[in-house]
Amino acid sequence: MKKIFACLTLLAAVFFGSKAFAYYEGYISWDKNLVASYAWANSKSVLSWIVSFDSTTNYWTYRYTFTTDGKPGISHVITEVSGTFDSDNIQDGTTKGYELDAYSSGDRSNPGLIGDLYGLKFETTKKSEEKSYTWTIVTDRAPMWGDFYAKGGKNDYVYNTGFGTTYDAPIGNNENLSGWVLVPDTVTTTTTVPEPETLILLGIGILFLIIALRKIRKRKAGLPQDRKK
Repeated sequence: MKKIFACLTLLAAVFFGSKAFAYYEGYISWDKNLVASYAWANSKSVLSWIVSFDSTTNYWTYRYTFTTDGKPGISHVITEVSGTFDSDNIQDGTTKGYELDAYSSGDRSNPGLIGDLYGLKFETTKKSEEKSYTWTIVTDRAPMWGDFYAKGGKNDYVYNTGFGTTYDAPIGNNENLSGWVLVPDTVTTTTTVPEPETLILLGIGILFLIIALRKIRKRKAGLPQDRKK
C-alpha cells in the first residue's frame, strides 16, 4: 500500500503541477524569420520572448526584448493581440505607457508595415539611443502565434516574416524555426499542455503503479512473487 500511495502522490504532483505552470521561450532574428530594413538589416536585430503562466493569479506574462546595434535607436514596438482583446484583459505588471489600437499600412508613423495590425504599442523612452528595449504584457489571455513590428528613426523597421498570415502549429518553444511570435490570443484559459519532461515523469509514475498493482494481485492470488536473482 505504501508503494501505491507513493506512486499516486507522484502522479498527482506531476499532473497538477503541469496544469499549474507553463513556460515557453523563443526568438527570431534578421538572418532568419525577421525582416529588417536599412541599418537594422544585420545580425544584431533580434526579438526574443519568454511566456509563462502563474496558477496563483491565473495570468500569463509575456516578456519581450528587441535588440539592435543602436543606429538608429528604437522608437516604438507593436505586439499583436487577438481581435477581442481589450483594456480589461491588461493586468498589473504590464509595461506602462501602452496604446491599444488598430494600425494600418498607410500610417506614416509605421513605415514598412505591410498590413493591418491590432495590438499593443509601446513607446521607448530614448528613441534616438535605445539599443535594446524590453516590455511586458500581463493578461488572462493564453498564447497564440502572431505578429510583431518595430520602428526606429525615419525609415528603419522590422517585422516577422509570417506577418499577416495564419500559423496554427501547437504552442511551444521556438528555436528560431518559424516566422511568428507568441502573443495574447482570444482564449482565456488556465489549462496548459505538459512539457515533454512532465510526460516522461508521468510515464515513470504509471509504470511504478502498474508494477505495484501486479505484485498485490499475485500476493492475493497466492502466486510466487518476482524475486531478484
